[in-house]
Amino acid sequence: MLKVTSQEFQRNLGKYQEHAHQESLTITRHKRDYLVVMNVKEYEQLRKNARISMSTLDFTDEDIKLIESSNVSQKHDHLNDELI
Repeated sequence: MLKVTSQEFQRNLGKYQEHAHQESLTITRHKRDYLVVMNVKEYEQLRKNARISMSTLDFTDEDIKLIESSNVSQKHDHLNDELI
């Protein structure tokens, strides 16, 4: 991913807008990553795939019992490779 300073980005806005349309870029500020610019399609894909997480402390006893008694279909066995 291309990195540019915020000053460089401002000086060449059009150039970097075109670049971000093809590939995301990082804008730095005070030598630290500050912003990421990406095209709308990539952003929408990230939003679509975003996961909402909950703390286990938020589960009720009933939730825990339901989870403990659940079974995952064997058609999803390939997902076991995703586990750490």
